[in-house]
Amino acid sequence: MNPEILDMAGGDSYRARAIDRLLASIADGPNAVLREMASGVRKGDLSLRDAASSSIYSEALADQFDTFWQRYQTLTAEEQQDLLAEGHRFIEQSEPTEPDEAGGITP
Repeated sequence: MNPEILDMAGGDSYRARAIDRLLASIADGPNAVLREMASGVRKGDLSLRDAASSSIYSEALADQFDTFWQRYQTLTAEEQQDLLAEGHRFIEQSEPTEPDEAGGITP
């Protein structure tokens, strides 16, 4: 895992793992711009901060978030809780992480 992800997560390995899992999912997704961004961040070729401040990447992210948010708002409270639980299961699917020699975390 890119050590910058752990830094962005404030040293919280659970959050770092969540970010990395989401980036992995985006890197395998249908949107070419977001695939490029996610792959670059995971490899360390692009910082998450730079990706977020890029007009190209931030626009693609905003479009995807808008789509999510519009759908989320139509869900019942129970469906929202189910979606939250699904997100937690998604994160937990990855292997536990251990600190590496450089201070980052590796799966």
